[in-house]
Amino acid sequence: MATKRTAAKKAKRLVGRPRLEFDLKQIEQLAAIQCTDGEIAAVLACSRQTILNRKDDDPDFLAAIKRGRESGKASLRRLQWRAANAGNTTMLVWLGKQYLEQRDRQQVAHSSEGGVLVVPGLIKAEDWNAAAAEQQEQARRHHRHRLPASR
Repeated sequence: MATKRTAAKKAKRLVGRPRLEFDLKQIEQLAAIQCTDGEIAAVLACSRQTILNRKDDDPDFLAAIKRGRESGKASLRRLQWRAANAGNTTMLVWLGKQYLEQRDRQQVAHSSEGGVLVVPGLIKAEDWNAAAAEQQEQARRHHRHRLPASR
């Protein structure tokens, strides 16, 4: 029969594996390059569930991940703006879509002769109408040359 003293000793014993110790600076660095929880676990040689549990149990661990992810996003944004300022048109278009609500549009017009004009991107209505008229005129000229001569 166990005494009170033996029961108290058993209660103080920890059950399971010893708690893994992680370097919070390394955690923050991994999060800064937008590593997923699974990728962080792979680098730290533990399970993804260990990372999830630690995020739930350790506010400092969770804070390191949040700090890292946010600083990584800020670094990426800084590089994007540099690329746009250097004249990278792809980045300029992308940033315009993200922050200026610009969208790619395709406007399609059908001519009476069955031709179709597709104009990608942003364009003024008067420029679009002029391009449509020009394409229709080219189609008319093309059809005149292909028609057989009258007998």
